[in-house]
Formats: sequence, structure tokens, C-alpha cells
Amino acid sequence: MNDQDGVIVAGALASGAKDRSIVKAFTSAIFEKYATLFLLVILIVGFSFATNRFLTTENLTNLLVVQAVISCVAFAAIIPLIAGEFDHPRAEAPVQAVQW
Repeated sequence: MNDQDGVIVAGALASGAKDRSIVKAFTSAIFEKYATLFLLVILIVGFSFATNRFLTTENLTNLLVVQAVISCVAFAAIIPLIAGEFDHPRAEAPVQAVQW
């Protein structure tokens, strides 16, 4: 801001720099949290401009059908991770080496 003589007031400079740092921190936090979603949106928009067959119901149905088995396996692997019961060693049954 300028005072009446046209001199820049130091407080306005500090306030403007503080506002920019807050905005920069906010956008950085949002981008770090949602970077994968932003990338997905950019890819969808890019592929939809590249070809006119990308955002059709036939293509989206095909994607869902192809990924159904992989999704089921992924969900089955996530359940023990969520429950916290993945890869717990059992104290009562020690592993013995096999001798040939």
C-alpha cells in the first residue's frame, strides 16, 4: 500500500508476502493430498481430446469388465491389512528348517 506521499508502507509488503506464503502452503498441501486425483483428471481429459471413443459407454463398460477380477483380488488383500492381522508370526509354532 502507498501512504499519502507515494511511499510504500513496509507493513503492506509483509502482509502481501504473508498472504502469498499462506496461499502457497495451502495449494501445496492440497496438491500433495490430491495429486493422484489431479493426474487421473488430466489423463481423462487428455485421452478424451485425443480420441472420440474414449468417453463412450462401450469403452467404460469394457474397462470395468476387464478390471473386475483384479479389483476383487485387491479388495481381498486389503481386508487383512485393515484388520491388522497380516503377517503375524505365531509364537507357539516355530518354523523348522527342512533337511534333505
